[in-house]
Amino acid sequence: MPSTNKQPPDYKLIVRRFIDECWNHGKLNAVSELVAEKCRFHDPVFPSLTSGADNMRNHIESCRRGFPDLKFRIDDTIAERNEVVLHWTATGTHSGPFLGMQPTTGRRPSRAPPSSGSKVTRSPRNGRTGT
Repeated sequence: MPSTNKQPPDYKLIVRRFIDECWNHGKLNAVSELVAEKCRFHDPVFPSLTSGADNMRNHIESCRRGFPDLKFRIDDTIAERNEVVLHWTATGTHSGPFLGMQPTTGRRPSRAPPSSGSKVTRSPRNGRTGT
């Protein structure tokens, strides 16, 4: 008799792939694979960021335009059921427009000081992140 037990999605792996492929490597085609189409965002730094995978793709593209070498390091991961919490540190060089701010002109672009934060992801049970 074949087993009907399906292995639940590995949400930690999905969220780590999202950070690595989409944010760190700019593989924006992976957003539609890894992010739920109607995902919602709650980020006080970007209060105008609206829901949806396409908006997340545009947001990543905009951030990477301002910081082309943007890299997120995952410092810690905690997961329970379909919820994943990441503690991260981001680094990058401000060498393009970002949130209306142009990079400093007349000198070499400077590396921004590291920024750190936390991200809570609740995933619908479809193998994608609700981010």
